[in-house]
Amino acid sequence: MWEPEFDQRVTCRPHSVFIGAGLYLDATGQVPSNRMYDTYESEAKMRKVYDEILKFLILKKKNIKMFWNNAQDHQLAFLQNGCLIGQTWDGPIMSMKKEGKPVTFMAPKEGAMTWVDSMSIVKNAENLEQAYAFLNWSYTPEAGAIMAKSTGYNSVVKGVDDLLDEKTKQGFKDAYPGNALENLWWYPNEQPWFVPARTEYRDKFQAA
Repeated sequence: MWEPEFDQRVTCRPHSVFIGAGLYLDATGQVPSNRMYDTYESEAKMRKVYDEILKFLILKKKNIKMFWNNAQDHQLAFLQNGCLIGQTWDGPIMSMKKEGKPVTFMAPKEGAMTWVDSMSIVKNAENLEQAYAFLNWSYTPEAGAIMAKSTGYNSVVKGVDDLLDEKTKQGFKDAYPGNALENLWWYPNEQPWFVPARTEYRDKFQAA
């Protein structure tokens, strides 16, 4: 992403790119951070590392053609706005690839940033029986396969693989080769100070 050949050819999300760049800088020994996990331990540690990441990103900002904020932006970046490479979610890219668009996704060697979406029920909800029935159905292999095939995102439910078509299976294999699944980077819990501080760095980067 940061090579000179990709001048004005990169897309990324303004705050997520700090993690990606930090993982790269840690892996290369330029800015040690214990795979960025130190930045979640205290605000002092976070700012020490983010100060260095911000310097790096400002130096490389000329490569960025477009910032994205949602799934629709992925399509705009690559199919209409001239981007050739970027830090993205896997789902939108995998869906576009399955539709025959000239794009692909692959987890970086530093580790793909990872989280698990979840569901909850508000305390004053009505129809609790139906709500629990929906939740229980959502975590069946059948529901997971529907989600994976229609969105491009992986399902965490065991048994989904057996229900996927070959094109979807191959797409996931291409996206997560070798030990990529063992090397995932899981988002830690965020303390109350984290998001305001991260927003501050994001704003500085965008304004630079």
